[in-house]
Amino acid sequence: MILNLKNGFLFIMKHQLFLPSYNEEKLLISFIAPILFSVDFNFEDIKDWYSSWLQGELNGFKFSGKPDFMVAKGKKTPEKPYFFIQEFKRTQNTSDPEDQLLAEMLVAMEINKTNIFHGAFIIGQNWFFVVVEKLKSGNYEYFVSRQFDSLNIENLRQIYINLQAAKKLFCNIK
Repeated sequence: MILNLKNGFLFIMKHQLFLPSYNEEKLLISFIAPILFSVDFNFEDIKDWYSSWLQGELNGFKFSGKPDFMVAKGKKTPEKPYFFIQEFKRTQNTSDPEDQLLAEMLVAMEINKTNIFHGAFIIGQNWFFVVVEKLKSGNYEYFVSRQFDSLNIENLRQIYINLQAAKKLFCNIK
């Protein structure tokens, strides 16, 4: 889909006028899903999952939720999450996608027994990539990338590159 400049421009032109009016389902199905499908996160026993339950315990508190998108190991249900994208929101409102993503990432770190986790959150056309790292002290560091505007061709290409990196590096794909 966005592998070449022409397709990327056509994709942007098709959506740029109406994207701000898309509801969450339209945003996912018409705009975000084609980007995710072009990366193709399905291989061996790792798959893409949409709105699948995730639950775990962190510091004595139980967390559960449904990430909008996750890449996880599992055949019929996700078992070991590797990467999340949270909250395909038209705009930021009372339901903050960044906070939801952070909670899910912390739970996934506990499930996976790892000290680092990667994800992203989306508000309308804007993508933000996130890294959470648990330090030896037990504290956490949280990093958020700059905003990537998916209606800008160079930013759209960088989103694609970042997702490919997630597929290859964070999910140990060859």
